[in-house]
Amino acid sequence: MINDEDDVDNDGGPILRPSHDCNYHDINGMAQFARSNYKYSVIHINIRSLPANFDKLISMLADLQDVGISIDIIMLCETF
Repeated sequence: MINDEDDVDNDGGPILRPSHDCNYHDINGMAQFARSNYKYSVIHINIRSLPANFDKLISMLADLQDVGISIDIIMLCETF
């Protein structure tokens, strides 16, 4: 929601603020989501260099699978 000029960026466009909280979870904390009734699961990861962290990504996905979490959509970004 745009309230005043503090909510406008330098180009005059709105600064969008999420209307929900985003939480960080570890592997075990994510297991509760595996028991929900969602139609699909999505994970977003700031990978910070896919070539450098590819093995860690594969290991994490295997750990998720070990606790019963199957990821349908994997979104990666590279923000430093």
